[in-house]
Amino acid sequence: MIETITAREPERHFAGDLETDGMQCTIYVDFVDKGDSTLMRFRSDFWSQGFLMRLMMPFMKGQIRARQEGDMKKFKALVEGRER
Repeated sequence: MIETITAREPERHFAGDLETDGMQCTIYVDFVDKGDSTLMRFRSDFWSQGFLMRLMMPFMKGQIRARQEGDMKKFKALVEGRER
């Protein structure tokens, strides 16, 4: 997998592209200061290349999004100092 950061504004925003055989994903993450916590807005866009991946994508999207959401929650906890 090739990961490329396409935008970065410390403590406010980052975006990136993830590319692997047959599939690409673009992610956007915004951080909003809420005083004692941080709101994270996360969006990801997927698309596939090739016939087989296009057939499988509807079944894979939910699993991929759930994994990404879990990873973002862990990342948020780490950044806020609640996880080591």
